[in-house]
Amino acid sequence: MIINPSSGAITWEHPTEGRHVITICATNNFGADYAEWVIRVVPNDFPDPCIVSTTFVDFVVPPDIAQWIQTWGAGAWVDACWRHMRYVIGREPLDDRQIVRYNPDGGGGAHSGNPVEAGPFWWSTDPVQGWQLGVWIHEVSHNFHAETRIGRIIENNWADSFFHHGTEFTQVSVELRVLEDPQSFGLSGTARDNFIGYCQWLRQEMDRRCQPYREWLASGGRAENYTQDPYAAWAWMCRELADLYGPEILENTIRVLRVDALPKATYDLADTPLKKNTLLFCIMSGAANTDLRTFFNNWGFDVDQAFYASVLPTVSNTVTNLPEGDFDGYLRCPLNNHYYKLTSWTMPWYEAQRTAHRSGGHLSTVRSAAEDQWLRDCFGGRGGLWVGLSDEEEEGQWLWDSQEPLTYTNWGPGETNGGSSENFCAIDWWATRAWNDADGSSRLFGVIELTTFHADFNHDGVVNFSDFAQLAQVWMQNAPSFDIAPSGDDGFIDISDFTVFASHWLETIAQ
Repeated sequence: MIINPSSGAITWEHPTEGRHVITICATNNFGADYAEWVIRVVPNDFPDPCIVSTTFVDFVVPPDIAQWIQTWGAGAWVDACWRHMRYVIGREPLDDRQIVRYNPDGGGGAHSGNPVEAGPFWWSTDPVQGWQLGVWIHEVSHNFHAETRIGRIIENNWADSFFHHGTEFTQVSVELRVLEDPQSFGLSGTARDNFIGYCQWLRQEMDRRCQPYREWLASGGRAENYTQDPYAAWAWMCRELADLYGPEILENTIRVLRVDALPKATYDLADTPLKKNTLLFCIMSGAANTDLRTFFNNWGFDVDQAFYASVLPTVSNTVTNLPEGDFDGYLRCPLNNHYYKLTSWTMPWYEAQRTAHRSGGHLSTVRSAAEDQWLRDCFGGRGGLWVGLSDEEEEGQWLWDSQEPLTYTNWGPGETNGGSSENFCAIDWWATRAWNDADGSSRLFGVIELTTFHADFNHDGVVNFSDFAQLAQVWMQNAPSFDIAPSGDDGFIDISDFTVFASHWLETIAQ
């Protein structure tokens, strides 16, 4: 691999398939800096591959599919759907971007993961069925749902074959939201009509595939013994519930399953497949604000009545206090109204610090045991997370990246023990789940913290009049989606939000 220092162009004569972290360093008389990014190399299994890029997704497709995407303006639809999924789930999949690749040998199935792959059966230039775009919403939903706690409920094989990672929560709710307001998702005119036709076709398809399950129930069968096409039956149930209670039931179910919602300990109580199913049905009942036990029983599921009653108070409290939606991929901590998210990939401490500063924030400061626990609950389980604490300047004098005083620590047994070779703090360290002093060259995810959220609503990299127009629009609608004043988050748009917006606008102009 050769990098041209003048143009930045990269020449790679023999690339290898996979994910590659690239580091580039620039040095001059003023100092040195470096940056990292990820290059993903996917195979070319068909002639003349084209790349069609949106803000969040790269489609690697044949020319006719690329033409279809461009003709119908599908890129705007893809980005709007992505933002909606991210808003509901509260964060975006890691690794920055998603690759969706045409696979000529994919046959009639699709393969989840990153990159997402789908075969010819799922790709179409038909004006109606082309809106599947390689069933990208379904497959990308797998990666979104990996950032929730759905796996704690469906970790047994039987449940997973039925609930299919909960992806139908997202697929059905996105479809219905687009039908409610197609213009907000970039669709109008013929493109809108074609999408409506696609939704009608998909509903008929799910109805057809669910019919054998109806016949199974009529013959006395139960859900746990059905193997023909359980996912189709679950997909139809989600559609029926959305018809009865609106897409909110599916979206609020996801919001309860978010890592910053239902207490983690509640999932530990569901220690049998029956209890896991019961917990999911309790969550969906809370999301619908009605008791759905009879509904699920009629569809072939058993319910542990005693367990349902025991978890209902906790689930009801979580539904009443659902977490805030996404702000550009950040979660809002209710303890301090600050915003947090992970770096897009693992990196050394200094690069994590630079990434945080470039985002307008700093590596996280941990001020109390409650904040420490919240960070571990929301982002932990990865072997360690970089925060902004370091004693590199003076051994034993630990200082925060935010320049705040050190008021709380949670060092693990025997820590700190690395001397001058381990000068950087990682929280949630492996089995101890406590803090560890680590070598700064170790590759970990960093936790970025913003004390004030910058108001780039349309994600174009600047705060300008188009963002102001969007803020004004939601003000007229009294919608909470862009309530951006963390110090006074009150659930609606008011003058404090415009004040924060104005300061961000001035900062952008100054830069």
